[in-house]
Amino acid sequence: APWLMREIDARVIRDFHQTVTAQGVQRGIYVTPGVFREDARAFVRMKALELVDGTDLLRTLQRLSEEERSYFLHRTTAGPLPFEAPTCPSCLSPMDLVNDSAAEQGQRECDLVYKNKTRQIEGLEIDSRSLTLKKRTEVVFLKNVTTRAMSVQGKAIGNFVVNGCLHIAAGGCVSGLVTARAIQLDPGGTMEAEARIVNESELAHLRPLPIQRIWRCSNSPVCRAVLPVRPDPVARGTG
Repeated sequence: APWLMREIDARVIRDFHQTVTAQGVQRGIYVTPGVFREDARAFVRMKALELVDGTDLLRTLQRLSEEERSYFLHRTTAGPLPFEAPTCPSCLSPMDLVNDSAAEQGQRECDLVYKNKTRQIEGLEIDSRSLTLKKRTEVVFLKNVTTRAMSVQGKAIGNFVVNGCLHIAAGGCVSGLVTARAIQLDPGGTMEAEARIVNESELAHLRPLPIQRIWRCSNSPVCRAVLPVRPDPVARGTG
């Protein structure tokens, strides 16, 4: 979840809706201490989604008993004082702010291939040189995917930004949201996604800001949870 965001827009809620749909659950509730933009509220109309903003959350907490409030306060502030560091979403251990060694070593300049011929759920944010899904492989991407080239022979579900060409081969299927320079759809391929073709200048605004540091669970390597930290997008392009 984009825990650093104060205002939640429709893009975030679309990602959440894809996750709810992929899990096969009947209803999804998105809670934020911030606020929802109007496009987010418009998106959930006629959908099995409920939005709870900071005001609604506060009202709910105020209706709790003192014992219940103490319980949630303990879970929320389990990290080190003064609660500026997040707690691990998996094990509730404190998280440490560290340099992103993967980015420093150039490991993000990689070619990713999914080929297990099974249904997988990918919870990491993907930023790669190329992305390939082999036949009979289905992957649900819970976070944004940015890649220079993408080839799908199986099924890909998620929010994709392709800086080059998205190739959907025979038997392949892409569902979700797609922004790409070009799309090649072979006979027998299926495009179920909301797609948009853009030029290079438009793509420049969609590329994610580089991850410079990450929150890593202090219980590593037992727990491998990490949270990316990106620069403030408002600062992009400023001198």
